[in-house]
Amino acid sequence: MYKLLIVDDEELDRQLVSLMLADHNQFEIVGEAEDGLAAINLSQKLEPDIILMDIRMPDKNGLDAAKEIKSFLDEVKIIMLTAYDDFQYAKEAIAGKASAYILKPIDEDELLETLSRVVHELEEEKKQKQRLTQLKAELDTNMGAIRTRFFNDILEGFWGDEGSSEHL
Repeated sequence: MYKLLIVDDEELDRQLVSLMLADHNQFEIVGEAEDGLAAINLSQKLEPDIILMDIRMPDKNGLDAAKEIKSFLDEVKIIMLTAYDDFQYAKEAIAGKASAYILKPIDEDELLETLSRVVHELEEEKKQKQRLTQLKAELDTNMGAIRTRFFNDILEGFWGDEGSSEHL
């Protein structure tokens, strides 16, 4: 189950997203925030996997909040929501490493498709992290043998060169 945080200054939009996801047990809505500052505070406490965040909000906009959240939750996936079809917002969202950009009014199929893609990204990253952990463990286990082989190769190379006719 993926922890999801909904951030929007419009209560009806937050409720709409909650209703759209009510039948999808893949997500647990762990919290809601009505502005960027609350989103930052909740993200620190709840450590969500995915954040659905409006761009234009009072106090701190979603773009600035996303940058700050990414500084301490670098693996979180942020999907930016906006009622404004503004290229500059999309550009800033991409620069801020947003996973997606959805225009309001939110289309349920688009939301679910986007969340499906983001979940796939999270699962792939988890597999890569597990593989990296496994490789590090194997390296730690075999480090003694690697060191021995390395020094033996160096010594063999040195003594091999000393015994060659080039040095005579």
